[in-house]
Amino acid sequence: MAKEKDISTEFLTSSFDLNEAIARRSLKLAIAAMNAAKDGYYFGGPSNLNTFFIDNGFQKFLPNEDFLVKPEPTTFGVGIASKVIYDGAHKYTLIAVGLRGGGYGLEWCGNFDLGAEGDHHGFENCVNKAYKHISHYIGRFGIKGDVILWVAGYSRAAATCNMLGGKINAKLMEGKRPFKGVNLRQNRCFFYTFETPRGVSLDKAQKVSYKNIFNFINPNDMITYMGPEAMGFGRYGVDIILPAKFTFIQPPVKLIFERQSCPEFIDEFMDKLTSFGGTREEAISRFEALQTLIYGVLKANEESKNVSLMRYVGLGAAENANDWIRFIVSDNTDDLIKAIRDSINDTFSLSKLNGATVAETYPQIDMLLDFLKAFVDSDPELFEILLVNLNGILDTHDCAKVEKIFEELPVGFFDDKE
Repeated sequence: MAKEKDISTEFLTSSFDLNEAIARRSLKLAIAAMNAAKDGYYFGGPSNLNTFFIDNGFQKFLPNEDFLVKPEPTTFGVGIASKVIYDGAHKYTLIAVGLRGGGYGLEWCGNFDLGAEGDHHGFENCVNKAYKHISHYIGRFGIKGDVILWVAGYSRAAATCNMLGGKINAKLMEGKRPFKGVNLRQNRCFFYTFETPRGVSLDKAQKVSYKNIFNFINPNDMITYMGPEAMGFGRYGVDIILPAKFTFIQPPVKLIFERQSCPEFIDEFMDKLTSFGGTREEAISRFEALQTLIYGVLKANEESKNVSLMRYVGLGAAENANDWIRFIVSDNTDDLIKAIRDSINDTFSLSKLNGATVAETYPQIDMLLDFLKAFVDSDPELFEILLVNLNGILDTHDCAKVEKIFEELPVGFFDDKE
């Protein structure tokens, strides 16, 4: 990677003003923070992030322990570096924080840990880890005086960045010092998020406006609609809707969306899902079941590739995802449940989830499949549209697509967006 143009002076402006240079560099930071580990070499997970920091003149790179080991449901990778910048004779330490938002394996299970109330529990766990590592970093390198904080994240990490921004802003507004030994002001905190899920309790998000948090949202990306607003989730800060066109390769998909735009479809689907699914408290058991099933499947995919569920439906291969969902709602549900139970026996015996026994997972899986079948029976056409378009819809979450959108943004897009 070639050395990047130095944009340090951009951080001497107010963080309440949307900054195009910082936004574009933040997207690169967020993507660089995705896991780079290959072939089980987990210690190399933050290598791309380290390269990004070097190319941008940062030093003293420090990843947290989670970034150096195999991802598990409760881990979260965070990497930090810093450099000294000056506003005239005034010295600041610019602290840059990259949050892992891709290639995180079993951490995916945490995306379904909604919790019965408050903020999204899975994302809240990530926030706490990031906050702790920032504190550790400042103490480890003896940073003192005035600091500027720059945090960026994509997808899961975007929700974390958004909520972390809320936590730090809240402390500053209360007159508290978030991190010992350093001086930090709101207008020196830069939070840039991309393809951001909703993780904040809607009640909290609606009570306060944090103008130093900018969320770039592709309206065609289903992930940005999670967790559902109808279940009480929101985002802090300023949402900036990208002018993204929805394009597909598969002809059947194009025919469907000639009648309805992707955002309109996702809105309709989410409305149907949440109204049919009930309140957040009522839905929590289903999300727990889904989390359990995903954990088992990912565990099977990583450690026991020949278990019965993998053999039976080919789960683990992306091209078979639609076939798997069709199978769930087919007339062979009893056979699928047996296959899932066989898989659970094979995989959960290796590692129990939340202390549950294999037998205790059976009612969860049965309940989840019953819900899916009932949803399909209530609106088969809507569900069929989702199946036909699933790969295309999920493909819009690809960071390369968002990079392309940013490259093609019209002149003046960043003007008057605050």
